[in-house]
Amino acid sequence: MAQETMKEDPSSRTESLGRNEEVQIEELDTMESGGNNDKVPIELSEEMMDRTEMMESTHTEFEMVDHTEMMDSTHTESEERGDEPTETNENAPDDKTTGETSNSDVVSRRIPKRVKDMYTQADWWSLWIGLISFAIALAFVFLSPKYESGDPRWKYIIPQPMKWTNNPLDAWDLYNLIGVPLLLFVLGSLYLLSLKFMGKITDEKPILKYAKGFAGMAILAVLSFWLGRQEWCAKNGLGYAIFAILFGMIIANTPFLINNLPSLKLASKDGEFFIKSSLVLLAVEFSVLGRVGWQAIVVAWVGSPLALLAGYWIGSRLFGMDAGLSLLVAVGSTWCGASAMSAVAAIIETSSADLSLSISVVAFFTVIFTFVQAYFALAVGMPHDVAGARVGGGVD
Repeated sequence: MAQETMKEDPSSRTESLGRNEEVQIEELDTMESGGNNDKVPIELSEEMMDRTEMMESTHTEFEMVDHTEMMDSTHTESEERGDEPTETNENAPDDKTTGETSNSDVVSRRIPKRVKDMYTQADWWSLWIGLISFAIALAFVFLSPKYESGDPRWKYIIPQPMKWTNNPLDAWDLYNLIGVPLLLFVLGSLYLLSLKFMGKITDEKPILKYAKGFAGMAILAVLSFWLGRQEWCAKNGLGYAIFAILFGMIIANTPFLINNLPSLKLASKDGEFFIKSSLVLLAVEFSVLGRVGWQAIVVAWVGSPLALLAGYWIGSRLFGMDAGLSLLVAVGSTWCGASAMSAVAAIIETSSADLSLSISVVAFFTVIFTFVQAYFALAVGMPHDVAGARVGGGVD
């Protein structure tokens, strides 16, 4: 009510003052026309001037009040719409740059967070690098010349230093001399690509600096492998891992080396990322794929997803189980048991109680079927290769 009264007062008060002014002017004209100019009181003219000034001042004040109220109303409406306040910036970019930035921001906001995490998070990039590395390994296995069973070349189908005794050059042949640099170049490119998407490449940390650091680590890795392949070292437990740790300790604890190798120091900070990427392919002997053929790929990459989908459908639809619980049990039964269930539980954000229950159920039946499936294969005379694939695909 107070605001409505304030809004009505300016016009009504102005009209009232205007009428009073007109009356006073008419009286003054009448007195002037009647020849009584000497009788016009001085107070009258002074009062008229005071009223005129007061009217102008009042009008100006109410205009300021209305302008302030309009600004407040606009600000309130902007807050209700969720708009961010704007500030004047002399160094603001031009309209073209602002338009491009706003368009990229709009596109970025439309991408779901889970999708964006697939190409901006280190955990996801470790999986992509592992998957691409696996595809490269398959190309080496199936596109390389076919060797006879028992040929030592199968062990070194992936380019790497070979076993040697006295002459270190025996560890290298033309295949490895060409294959190792090419393989490291591809892996280095994937590493730099992941850094670009993760936003780690900046003006202070350029891509060339990361590339030099990766090249330095690649040289140390090849040298560690080379020494670890020596026959006496391999027999006495001095493998490539021991030499790699030894080289790392020497460099990290030598001020002259660590201060003059800033690129290597920068790349070494991504050690956890390298470990995650290597774990994807840890303990995998790709020569096995060459011996068993493409059928092994079909069993591993087609049979497992089908078993996962079937287990999830049976649990959620046929038995009416909770969808999250059913998925955890299916994943644990099909893939890597407790570790796979823990990884999936973090993604679907299930409760710890469901995770514990799933691990218990899968572990219980795993113990039983570890013996049941093996003796069943022996009872029916199942071939060893088929039995191994069946037990490996169904038991953790």
